[in-house]
Amino acid sequence: MQPGRSRRTAQSALRSRIVIEPAKGVLSARAGISVGEAFTRMRTHARHSGGQLATVAEAVVTGTLDHGDLEPVTDSS
Repeated sequence: MQPGRSRRTAQSALRSRIVIEPAKGVLSARAGISVGEAFTRMRTHARHSGGQLATVAEAVVTGTLDHGDLEPVTDSS
């Protein structure tokens, strides 16, 4: 991997994390769930909607995505 590309990838990951971490806390507080469950719900929503986790996290923080829109994850086994 090229050094510049590696640096850009790391910077992108850090920017995403900066958005995702507060969103986990916001969703946890609003929905009355654990931070781990909040992350799982955001990740699942991103996967099902074809979006990026950072985009979902930003929507949670800004309030454009309500905790009611993020369904609890159920075990399908």
